[in-house]
Amino acid sequence: MGFLVVGLPLPIAGSAIHTMYSVKTPPAAVWSVAFDMGVLVASVVVAAALYIVLVLALDWSDDAMFGGCVVHVVTGIGLFVTATVMDAEILPQLTQAGRFVVKYLGPL
Repeated sequence: MGFLVVGLPLPIAGSAIHTMYSVKTPPAAVWSVAFDMGVLVASVVVAAALYIVLVLALDWSDDAMFGGCVVHVVTGIGLFVTATVMDAEILPQLTQAGRFVVKYLGPL
């Protein structure tokens, strides 16, 4: 379950970015770039913190920790890109989470 939680911040960030740019009148360019960078950095920090806690709880060796990190980075990038370009009706829960981030923490 912990590995699934570690993978959630990046797709939520991608969904938030997709939601922000899919409205009729998107925010100003400066605000949208600042939001994009902020949400991406915040999601990476949250995912990294969750991953470190999970690795410490499982007491992995250095090789296993490096391998798991590589898998999570590649998977995270793939999920971020997928959530950024996918249609909103495919995963409504992810779209709702992204809409929440944009509405209450972002420019909409």
